[in-house]
Amino acid sequence: MPSRLDRLRARLIGPDRRRPTPPGTDLGHQKDVVAEVEELLRDRTPESEDEAVRIGRAADALGTPDLGPLAARFLVTGHRQLAKELVEEADRRGTDALDRRQRLRLDHLRQWTHPADVPEPPPDAVHVGVFYYRQPDRGRGSSNIGDYVQTLSMLGNLARFSDLELSGVDGTGALATELQSRVRPELRLASGRRRVNVVPVSRDFSDGDPIPDGTWLFAFGWHLHGSFGLRYGLPYHPGLRPLFVSFHLHAIDALDQPTIEYLRAHGPVGCRDWTTVDLLLSAGVDAFFTGCVTTTVDAVFPTLDSVDRSGASAIGVIDTPDPDDLPSDQPVTHIKNGDRRHRELDLVSGTRTAIGVLEDYQRRLDRVVTSRLHAYLPATTLGLEVDLRQTIPGDGRYTGLRGLRPGSTELVSMRDGIRDLVADTLGRILSDASVDEVYAAWRARAAPLVDQARVRHLSPPPPCAEVSTADTLSRVQHDPPTAVDGGEPDTGRAAVWTLRPGATAVDVLALPALLPDLDRLVVSDTDDAVPDAEVSRWTSLDLRGNPVGARLSTEAAAHVWRRAAHRLAPEPAAELRRLMSARHPFATRAIDPGPLVLDLARMRADPDLPDCLALAAHFSLDARDAVLAYAGPRVTPLEQPT
Repeated sequence: MPSRLDRLRARLIGPDRRRPTPPGTDLGHQKDVVAEVEELLRDRTPESEDEAVRIGRAADALGTPDLGPLAARFLVTGHRQLAKELVEEADRRGTDALDRRQRLRLDHLRQWTHPADVPEPPPDAVHVGVFYYRQPDRGRGSSNIGDYVQTLSMLGNLARFSDLELSGVDGTGALATELQSRVRPELRLASGRRRVNVVPVSRDFSDGDPIPDGTWLFAFGWHLHGSFGLRYGLPYHPGLRPLFVSFHLHAIDALDQPTIEYLRAHGPVGCRDWTTVDLLLSAGVDAFFTGCVTTTVDAVFPTLDSVDRSGASAIGVIDTPDPDDLPSDQPVTHIKNGDRRHRELDLVSGTRTAIGVLEDYQRRLDRVVTSRLHAYLPATTLGLEVDLRQTIPGDGRYTGLRGLRPGSTELVSMRDGIRDLVADTLGRILSDASVDEVYAAWRARAAPLVDQARVRHLSPPPPCAEVSTADTLSRVQHDPPTAVDGGEPDTGRAAVWTLRPGATAVDVLALPALLPDLDRLVVSDTDDAVPDAEVSRWTSLDLRGNPVGARLSTEAAAHVWRRAAHRLAPEPAAELRRLMSARHPFATRAIDPGPLVLDLARMRADPDLPDCLALAAHFSLDARDAVLAYAGPRVTPLEQPT
């Protein structure tokens, strides 16, 4: 039988396998070979990876437009030498067969496949990493200058140590030294004369960076932008010693078991928002709330009352549609912090751009209207009034960060908490404390905050009105369950019931009370008749002590609560995410469409069911989400139909 590689050869270029794709050749095959390799690499088995590599090494069977995309995918999955060879093969053939976009993406890869030589840092330097946001998947690099506002903020925390001698590649040392001169006098710290090497670290692909062993990294901000759907940037490069502060885990799928173990080993994890705290606690990772590092950016900016604000008359509307309630007698200036061009910025150019943006805020804006977290927070800490208008009311990124005002107790507490935590830890690092001593001090300082977070995480749910099943009874009588084996629903032991579109939590979780004479119910989500053989199999299926049988998704249940919370106002949204992450461990899987098998007898005997029914109704969960909220990991998987 021909191998996948042989089939690809035949499909892509026919019998003449030595001939590269000439200019003008139909390039419609590119998606085929790239998708094929992606599928193999995503399988993550030794056999599939070997097959992908064999395809990649058969350069003679590949068209020129395939070489760059394949090189990128091999690069992010650890096959750096193969990626380098594919880029060199593209160079050997020439780029006439490539369009402008393909050439740009190929050139973009050279940062990692053919990196420039990095000068040796001073031999006695302490290495401190700081994030930048380029990565091999060019379209997934950050376009939000707010990310560099975070980098600027963390560099400002390092620059507070005014007697450090700072160095680094490509101008990073000069930038950090310049920031030292910008630090407000009252915030400057002494550490003794030390050399520090500032190391650029790609947030999403640190494995590709030339990172000295033993580089300390304060890991902050949004994590992560995946690369081609094949890899997320955690765990980081093995040369890094991470300390997590102001950390937000947006890519839920990145939280696989190796990443969970990595976070546990380097925790506790200081989180930017309570959503991330709850998510990590549900995964068994010690976590606590810090708030956002951008609240410390004022260290390298003057106070607002010392800035020439003679031209500060405009309302700055930043990355949000024009509100219709702005005063007509005040000018409006539109500012765009999200721009595709920002994806090309390196650490120095990105940070300098962020400085210019914030200086512009201070000089030109009277106040701000925005939906951008990293416009709202830095502008607020710099003294401007900000009207935050979330585009998604229940967005989990804002939990714990809403309602801050210039100089408010909440803002000052958040800012000073981060500032003190970083300064204390950096002070230990700069004084040559051992790795174990630094992490021990971090754990000791975080311990009471973790305890507070855990108490909050496990606190009781909000009061919920008891749910009456009376309104549901008429609906069930209108759509009665069909008895199995010809028995009547009111006397039989098992039945089939059709779940109507738009069914609510009450419709399903009230069924055990509404159908007291049934022990087992198969809930179908289609009007099509369910074959008798399948019904009999499901109604007699051993649920292994679980109340529910269903087809399980590969998706984490946390995705379900994120989507459900997006439909709610901020406070109930935060409560829903907290409660569900506390009720069910992170390993809980979502439920796919398909039949639900309910053990009504077991559900009737479960004292938790009435409270869960009330919660599901309180948060307006739909029927399938309500079943997941009730059962969580207590779901026996049903096999997919063959």
